[in-house]
Amino acid sequence: MQVHTLTPEAPGLKALGSIDARMTPEDTVEAIEALGLNVIAVTDHNAIDGAVTAFNHAQRRNYQVEIYIGEEISTLDGHIIAIGIETPIDKQLSGEETIRRIIKQGGKVIIPHPMRKGAFGEDKIAAILNRQNPELKIHGVEILNASYYNGSPEIANEFLGVFSQKFKGQIAPIGSSDNHNYTPARALTGFTGNFLEALEQKNTIVVYPDIIGQLLIIQAAWQKFGDIISNKSLRYFLEGLIAQNSIPPEFNHLSHLIDIPDGGKRPHEVLI
Repeated sequence: MQVHTLTPEAPGLKALGSIDARMTPEDTVEAIEALGLNVIAVTDHNAIDGAVTAFNHAQRRNYQVEIYIGEEISTLDGHIIAIGIETPIDKQLSGEETIRRIIKQGGKVIIPHPMRKGAFGEDKIAAILNRQNPELKIHGVEILNASYYNGSPEIANEFLGVFSQKFKGQIAPIGSSDNHNYTPARALTGFTGNFLEALEQKNTIVVYPDIIGQLLIIQAAWQKFGDIISNKSLRYFLEGLIAQNSIPPEFNHLSHLIDIPDGGKRPHEVLI
């Protein structure tokens, strides 16, 4: 699961002209530990400062969650995620050169949101895999990204069909929250043993929490961060959830975030 953190001092983020997320690295670790997850990869854009801070925080607190230092790198061919690296990878290189540098560090290569326009998409993934070059490995691809199209399982299923036909057995499927706000864990990657080994062995599954799980995550975010976040921050996630589901009665107290009368259904709105 990849997450982003609030590290405005990071040079890669200054180049973007904005912060990368709303949760600090420390808050991110606290939330993940409380949720009982085993592993997260902190993958800020073009920087590893937040990941290092998160790693050190978990170590100081002797937490169970394992933090992988990562980076979501802006390449000339779309974003590429590095996991398990020690030094940042330069941005604005070709996708191929970026992958070479990740592998040289002993890191793992994940392709995020490949269905997105301008992404490192299916054709580029296939071209790398077909070369069978040990310096150009792709270990995983995001099947489900909870920040893209509101983490739609329908879109994930559509891409999963493509993935199964083209890449099954060649690359590990990944579920990712791609968290920039206050709701990590909205999509997960399941594995047994060591995560990096599972990636190498292509032995992972995509996990999408049901509506109760999603609402529990949103409720926890509101309880912990409600005094510093706006209703709009969580509205995006709630809108997607209720597009095809009714909010169970025990979560009616969340309805005020999007003005849903009595927790009932309302038409889905795409909020940019």
